[in-house]
Amino acid sequence: MLGVQKKSQPVQWLNLLLLIITLVAFPFISSITILSEQVQFAIILIVFTFLGLPHGSMDHIIFRKLRDSQDEKSTTDKAYIYSSILKMVLFALVWFISPLIGFVAFILMSAYHFGESQLYSYLPSENRKVSQLLYLLWGVTLLCSIMIIHLESTQKALFSIFPYFTQEHDFYKFIESNALFLFLGLQLANLFGFIYLFINKFMKTLDFVLEILILFSLICVFYYTPLFIGFIFYFGVWHSIKAMQQIFMFRSKKGASYTIKKYYKETFLYSILTLFGLIGIIIIDRYFNLLGDYTLLFFILISILTAPHFLLFGKMIASIK
Repeated sequence: MLGVQKKSQPVQWLNLLLLIITLVAFPFISSITILSEQVQFAIILIVFTFLGLPHGSMDHIIFRKLRDSQDEKSTTDKAYIYSSILKMVLFALVWFISPLIGFVAFILMSAYHFGESQLYSYLPSENRKVSQLLYLLWGVTLLCSIMIIHLESTQKALFSIFPYFTQEHDFYKFIESNALFLFLGLQLANLFGFIYLFINKFMKTLDFVLEILILFSLICVFYYTPLFIGFIFYFGVWHSIKAMQQIFMFRSKKGASYTIKKYYKETFLYSILTLFGLIGIIIIDRYFNLLGDYTLLFFILISILTAPHFLLFGKMIASIK
């Protein structure tokens, strides 16, 4: 047992709304490959720019609000910026020293972040170890599911980072021959996590059913879409809108009014600067032929941006629980 019988306060309406959006959009999403690559890229760019980037562009504002609410006046904006840059530089160094460690750390960090944004409302802050385990389990289930479903595409993407990871590699053969077992094992483990929450009365019946349907619907999206399109749909729609809702809860504490208009007003400039910054780095890399590998560069850029973001976001979520 968790030891703390606290009634959950789930945000069922958002889960239900996103599930309906997924079901309604599914025919279009599953047939997106019939569109030209230029149109697909334009759709991805729009989703990434207007949904994906903004919630990460709030970090400096979230930091200030957390600092003010905790009366930590000694931590200045400059100190936060330097600390964030240091985290990004250190993570970039990890990638260059050992791409394998960098990739595994990125996957685990992303998995935890995704699980936290999905399940935080069910778990009490008093049980950090249980919460952390279930967050990680949900995120690992999601990310491994999409990689197993698109095993060949995943191998081709990772081959540019790990040249030894061919389809003849023992690890690839192991995953390929045990793909169904691994896939079902992850789903079962995650289901046990849901049952655990339900038995301990942290998850209501409707939440329990919704969470199962949510994961099932996302897996269907992953199955009927290419690897990158499926992930962008999850990240740009599911994760980003859930994160936006959590930011609204945080910014609306103590009765303060916070609107979508204010949200985009605060994030627009920083989202555009981030987008142009990423594009600029890609252009520089291409011009000077620094890495010469867009897959590796993509993972490095996203992971170094994620490192300070997921740590700060965890503090924000803890403050609204």
